[in-house]
Amino acid sequence: MAEAEAEPEAPATIAPAPSNLPKTKSDWELDVTRLHSLPSEQQELYLLSFTAGLATHVENLSADGATAEQTALKKELFRVINLSSPPPTRVIRNNIGRCFSAVLTKGSRKVLYESIQDCVDILNAPVKDKDLRTKHAATHCLGAVFEAAGDSAMSLSPLACTALLKQFKPAANDAGYRSAIYRALGKVVKGIVAAIDEELGRNIWKLARSAVAGEKSFLAQASACKCLEQLINQATYFDNSNDFEKLQTALWKAMESTSIALRRAAVSCLSAVLVKAHSESPNKEAIPRIKKPKKAKKKTPGEEADEEIERTSSPVPEKPATSLSLSLAEIMRTLSMQYMRSTTTHRARGAVINTYIRIFRSLGESVVEQHYGEIARHLFVDVLSHPGLTFNKYRQLASRRYVRVVLERVIGRMLGETAQLNASRFLLNEIIKDYPQAIKERAEPTKQTLTAA
Repeated sequence: MAEAEAEPEAPATIAPAPSNLPKTKSDWELDVTRLHSLPSEQQELYLLSFTAGLATHVENLSADGATAEQTALKKELFRVINLSSPPPTRVIRNNIGRCFSAVLTKGSRKVLYESIQDCVDILNAPVKDKDLRTKHAATHCLGAVFEAAGDSAMSLSPLACTALLKQFKPAANDAGYRSAIYRALGKVVKGIVAAIDEELGRNIWKLARSAVAGEKSFLAQASACKCLEQLINQATYFDNSNDFEKLQTALWKAMESTSIALRRAAVSCLSAVLVKAHSESPNKEAIPRIKKPKKAKKKTPGEEADEEIERTSSPVPEKPATSLSLSLAEIMRTLSMQYMRSTTTHRARGAVINTYIRIFRSLGESVVEQHYGEIARHLFVDVLSHPGLTFNKYRQLASRRYVRVVLERVIGRMLGETAQLNASRFLLNEIIKDYPQAIKERAEPTKQTLTAA
């Protein structure tokens, strides 16, 4: 007798789905149909809520989660960027940029090249096919991508910068877009963590420097200053006297602005270049000019017979460039000369003092402690006792206050206990004891110097 067949096992009980899971097939899939069915005034709010939630979700992902979801997330992000209605606004652009930064920082970066190429394709598309606001969003995201993972995409930096530089023409009437272009260029330069191609870098430098001096928008000027600062920090081919003189002329002009943000950006840029140029033993060697080979031109038979003689250089003698290397005394003299100009406004004077402060903080405690006497004497003599302040009571009082802030609140807090004692000895023995004059070789301190000391 055959054995009885075993009864089939009862199916396992399926646990109920958690209530917090979505009913749709994807947590973060933009429902474009629902978006366009809403009234126009609610569409931006819906898109803002979606991108804000998506940014929070991405920032909370683990490394494995970001790697697993990055392809789907990239698709949704570009769907938002390419929306023609409603176009991405500033807050939405920022949320998308946050998403790209989080995905590429945590994940495996397998969508990095695709993301850069897609952004470049949007930028290179004709204006009639892509709205400027779509290009604006792509520009912002391109900067965010390079800032987060540019060290893995160095080979694409020339492509990205070239596409960004071409956007200045369509952005001629959009100050916000021009500002975004300068910011994106700065992020590309910063993100690749290496010196960008010199020819491309110089093109960016010239455009940004011209914008700092002549741009009509304060926002674009401030962004151009930040772009220049990144070029200064990452590249070495701007470390020469000629580029520095042209740069500081533009920055002095920017410091006269009524915009606080622009003045702060100019201060940050100038302090960056001066701190980078600081050296205890300055070396001002001439930099040889490397002539680039000219491209051969095709000549017709007539031109070959009658060939023009080309000049090797301009007939006007050009000032030879020297390496930018400055001692602390030279740095302070550069600032004080601008501070004491009769044409310098009170806004620009405040910006110059902020440059002093940034430089001292960037140089660090050891340099400030070592050169305290030199710094104090410079501020007492070259600033407070300058003849230009004698007949202007307001400037005199303002300068006295500035010097007090620099020496007391900034440098005083940087000094250690021993350095504070040495500073006190310097003020007593080198400044105060010389009044009244006891030694012929040592000049009597001025009233302004004594008051400050």
